Amino acid sequence: MPKFFAVGSDYFATVGTTIQEGRAFDPRKALGSDRVVVLSRTLAKRLWRTKSALGQCVFVGDSSSFCARVAGIAGDITDLHGVPRPVFYLPIDQTPVFDNVSIVARFIGSVGQARQAIRSSLLALDPGVEYIDVRRLSDYIEPQVRPWRLASIMLSLMALLALTIAGIGIFGSTAYIVMNRAREIAVRQAVGATPVRVLLFLVRRSAGPSWAGILLGTAASIPIFYYVRGLLFEPSEKPVAVFITAASILILVAVGAAMVFGIRASRRTIASALRSD
Repeated sequence: MPKFFAVGSDYFATVGTTIQEGRAFDPRKALGSDRVVVLSRTLAKRLWRTKSALGQCVFVGDSSSFCARVAGIAGDITDLHGVPRPVFYLPIDQTPVFDNVSIVARFIGSVGQARQAIRSSLLALDPGVEYIDVRRLSDYIEPQVRPWRLASIMLSLMALLALTIAGIGIFGSTAYIVMNRAREIAVRQAVGATPVRVLLFLVRRSAGPSWAGILLGTAASIPIFYYVRGLLFEPSEKPVAVFITAASILILVAVGAAMVFGIRASRRTIASALRSD
C-alpha cells in the first residue's frame, strides 16, 4: 500500500529528496487549481513499467476520487531495512487540513536555539497553539531504530565470541597435532633437516586441515549472510572484506600455533623425543 504525504513546495529541498524527473509543486498553485501529484521512483515504475509517468493521471481516494496529474518523480525513501517504499506526495494547499500537522525545518546552530526559534515563530503565527513539540529527526527515528541496533550489537558480540572460541579450538588442535609429531621431528632432524624446513613442514601438515576448514566455512557463510541480510540493521557494505578478515585471523592462529609448538618440539633432544609416548 503506497504511503501518502501532503507537503509544501519546499519539502523536498528541506529533507534532501531529489526530484529526478519533472518538477516539484508550484507554490503559486492554490486550492482549485489543476490537481497534481509527485510519485516516488518505485511507485512510478510499479504503475507505469514501460513508459514515463509524467503527465499520467492518478486517481487518489475512494470511488469519488479525483484525477491528479503526475508533475514529478522523486527519489525513493527506504524503510529500516533499506527497501524502497512506494510513496506519493500531494500539495498541502490542495489537501484537506488534518489535525496532526508536522513541520520539517533545516537549521544551522544548536538544537536549543532552533527549538526556541521554531516555537517563537509558530506562536507568532497562532498564539492559540497549546502544544508544540520540537524534535530532531534523529530523535524521532531513534525509538524505531534502537531495538534493531541493540540486536545488531548483541549479534556482533556473539560473532566475536564465536571467533574467539574458534581461534582457541584451532590453536589447541594444531598444537596437539604438532606435539604428536615429536618423534617425526626428531627423525627429520637426525637425518639433517634444518629447523626452517621442519617448521615449514609442520605448517603445511599441521595447519593445513585448519586452513581447509576455515576456507570452507567462509565460503558457506557468504551466501548465508546474503540470505539473512534483510533481517539485519545497517549490514556491512563490504561483507566479503569482513569474512576475509575473520578467516585471516584464524589462519594466523593456526600458523602461529604450528610455529610455536614446532620450535618447542625441535628444541628437544633426539633421545628424549624418541623416548616420549
